[in-house]
Amino acid sequence: MPHEATWLPQWLPADKVAHGLLFGVQALLIAAPIRQRNLRVVTLAWVLAVVWGAADEVHQLWVPGRTSDPWDWFADGLGAAIALAMLQFLARWQRKPGSASRPL
Repeated sequence: MPHEATWLPQWLPADKVAHGLLFGVQALLIAAPIRQRNLRVVTLAWVLAVVWGAADEVHQLWVPGRTSDPWDWFADGLGAAIALAMLQFLARWQRKPGSASRPL
């Protein structure tokens, strides 16, 4: 029996949360090292994460015991988008005057 996350709402499957978190981290790892984070860089990081998610789902078609689920791919893209939006928000928040005294 798979481990269930009892702290999650019943309507939110744990595997979708895991997909979102993992691909969010992946998108951050793609975008974060790039010093100049403009819309083009963020979009490229998101596209790369989504393409990797699609490739992973296609790959799972041929892996015994695994299934390919388009909702997993959706969770991948959503997690990447949320993580990159948070990264952009924090970058803008830190650039505001007087933000040096604000805690993260």
